[in-house]
Amino acid sequence: ANHFSGSMVVEVVVNDSNIHDTDEGKGEPDVTINGKSLRMVQAADGNWPYTIIRTQKNNRKEDVTHLAIMVCALRELGAKGGMLDKAIGWIQRNSRTHIPGGSVGWGPPFTLQAIRGLDDDLERRAALASEQLLRDPEANFRARAIAAWALACGA
Repeated sequence: ANHFSGSMVVEVVVNDSNIHDTDEGKGEPDVTINGKSLRMVQAADGNWPYTIIRTQKNNRKEDVTHLAIMVCALRELGAKGGMLDKAIGWIQRNSRTHIPGGSVGWGPPFTLQAIRGLDDDLERRAALASEQLLRDPEANFRARAIAAWALACGA
């Protein structure tokens, strides 16, 4: 049985030689996760990828940070499209309620590094939140240091 719960990013890729040819109309694979059938679209390489990004509502701020770290890692590996694009879109949508407030969490600095050069609006908001974090005397030293690191890396 394939069951997942909690916050996650799961990429399912079907690589089946029986339906691998891109010039034959054999139909999509039959894949079910948590009782839900996945509607898949064949990629140019013949594989059938599907990415699931889920979060528990009370963990969104932490999830944004984890996804930002994942985006940094994927960029280091030279990943393009697919999972990277979906993760960036999720960060963009779900950070709107966290970054503008200048949170003392680590989300804005990591988001700034993950998105630098990819999403101008999110990068600008993350930079502003990181700058605000540095000026916040109530923020803990480690969070301020991470914000300073993120801003210095982009200079």
